[in-house]
Amino acid sequence: QRQMCIRDSPNTLLALVSTWHRGTSSNKHGDLIHFSHSKIKPYLSIKTNGNFYNHSIKQLTNNFELFKEGKELGHCVGSYVNSCRKNHCTIWSLTQHDAHDYKKLVTIEVDSDNQIVEMRGKHNRYPTDGEMAMIQKWVILENLYISEWVY
Repeated sequence: QRQMCIRDSPNTLLALVSTWHRGTSSNKHGDLIHFSHSKIKPYLSIKTNGNFYNHSIKQLTNNFELFKEGKELGHCVGSYVNSCRKNHCTIWSLTQHDAHDYKKLVTIEVDSDNQIVEMRGKHNRYPTDGEMAMIQKWVILENLYISEWVY
């Protein structure tokens, strides 16, 4: 790995970051890597019209799901493969559903102490009040904690 020096330009830094991101996703076309299932249960919101759940929070349990989540939301969760594989954390996805489609809303990182340590939406935005309300319900049901450092 090359170290930055004070004379490096912002363009050099951007090139190094780009190289790092490519390196973190080098497995995306490789082998399927499964992660351990958490004892934490997924969250399913109330059914609408008796047909389907309109929101869910589900664990991402393999590298392809992490890469897809990161690509759809434009953040770096795809680089968490090794942390998930080593059981340092689990990654969860808050998703909105309708009859024919879905929309990823927020990615949630839960550490090995059942503490939520990161929550990010599209392009690393913080969760909206409505999203937080759903996450809070899940936190209460599953006896989780939200780190004071999340925001």
